[in-house]
Amino acid sequence: MQLGTHAFCVSSTLFKIGMIIYLVRHSKAGHRGHDLVLDRHRHLTSSGLGQAKEIAGYFAVHPVERIISSPYTRCLETVAPAAEQLGLEVETSEALAEETTLPRLQALLEELAGLADPVALCSHGNVIPAALQLMGKFSPEALACAKGSVTRFDTRTGHLDYIAFTG
Repeated sequence: MQLGTHAFCVSSTLFKIGMIIYLVRHSKAGHRGHDLVLDRHRHLTSSGLGQAKEIAGYFAVHPVERIISSPYTRCLETVAPAAEQLGLEVETSEALAEETTLPRLQALLEELAGLADPVALCSHGNVIPAALQLMGKFSPEALACAKGSVTRFDTRTGHLDYIAFTG
C-alpha cells in the first residue's frame, strides 16, 4: 500500500528512547511532468537552491549526526549544503521516496528509534505527515509542510516546531 489518503495505524510507542528528528520537505523544484522516472531527477529552481542554503544555515545552529534523504534529486540537492557544512555524507533511503509504502517507512523509523543523536530526514509532502503520524504526532502544520520547510520533533517531550524557508 502506498502512502496517500489511506488510514493507517498510529504507533505512539515507536519512540520510547528520546531523540530529536528533523523532517525536511524538499525545496522548490521544476515542474512535475507525467513521466515518473524523469520526475525522480527534477532539480531545484533558483528559489529552491536559496531555500537549501537557508536550511543549511538552520542546521548550522541545530546540527545533526546523520542526514538521510529520499533518492530523488530534489531532496538530495535540498540537504547537500547542510551535509557539506556539517561534514556528513547524505545517506539515501527508498523509505523516504515519494512512492514509499507504510511498512517501509515504519521500518526506517523503528531503526532510528534507538538512536540518541539528532537526525534529519529529507522527503516529500506525502511522506512527512505519514512519518509524524507513525511517530504518534499529528499536526496541521505538518500536513501543510511547505516546500523548503523543516519540522523539528522532540520525541522526549512531544514538542513540535515548524519553520518554512522562502529562498
